[in-house]
Amino acid sequence: MLSRSITLLAALPAILAAPLSAQTPSGDEIVVTGEKKKKEITQALKRMIARTDGGQLARYEKRVCPRVISLPNDWAQRMVRMIRAEIAATNARIGAKGCDVNALVMFVDRPRDLLVGLNAREPSFFGMNPRTFDIFTAVERPAYSWQLVETYGSRGQILRQLGSLTYQDPTTGAIITTPLQSGTKAAFDDTGSRLKSGARDEIELSFVVIDRDLSEGKTLRQLADFATLHLLLDVRPNAGTADGDSILSLFEKRTGWVPPRRMSRFDRAALRGFYSQRYNNRSATQQLENIAAAIERARSEANQEE
Repeated sequence: MLSRSITLLAALPAILAAPLSAQTPSGDEIVVTGEKKKKEITQALKRMIARTDGGQLARYEKRVCPRVISLPNDWAQRMVRMIRAEIAATNARIGAKGCDVNALVMFVDRPRDLLVGLNAREPSFFGMNPRTFDIFTAVERPAYSWQLVETYGSRGQILRQLGSLTYQDPTTGAIITTPLQSGTKAAFDDTGSRLKSGARDEIELSFVVIDRDLSEGKTLRQLADFATLHLLLDVRPNAGTADGDSILSLFEKRTGWVPPRRMSRFDRAALRGFYSQRYNNRSATQQLENIAAAIERARSEANQEE
């Protein structure tokens, strides 16, 4: 699909200068997960996750290898450890130490400007046609995320080299090249039908670009949880406005409201429900219903333990 070397020399800004401060928990949190019925859960998931052009929900099938850049090294490593722990909790597979990055989080001064400039040099990096990219960047946002998705057949998958990402480390000034390489996909033998297909859409690469100025005052835990959802799911741009309890609302501005300190139970259950599915060659409708059913089961089990 892609074969290129992207150079971002000096495109990334200086690291955050001030420590990230902790947030005070709100005494008036908006709870949305309490007694949702399956239909309501499915509708909430539709508002959260976008479907692919192929009518599915894309996810990682290979091991996920996250990396955080443009933060001080100790902060970046702590954030990566948090992200890896959250990914492992979803039943997604984690890459070993030294793995090739396929889930990248960047902190920059002006995210939209970076995206527009990068697209001008290498539009295939986004996998979007010009109109889709214009819509994607039409509104200035605190954070942008996108995925490169490939469709694979149900039998025997190929190894594909996607190229590399080259950037300048803001701390040392060193030029670093990170391979972006997909892995071998496990085969499965389902035949196509209305609810399942002979092919599946897989996330090859995920990117999250966050405004570093707007990150001030946020904790590493908040940022890690926010990034995890955006890395593992094709999150809709306005998903944070629909659920004030979700970590996706981290950068929302609301009078008298304090953002959540970490993922909500609904956030976590949605990830686990999606990545716990054995196969991912179902239609988006079936996938959403499966996730909703998993969320209901998890809630029922939690209630029994209380």
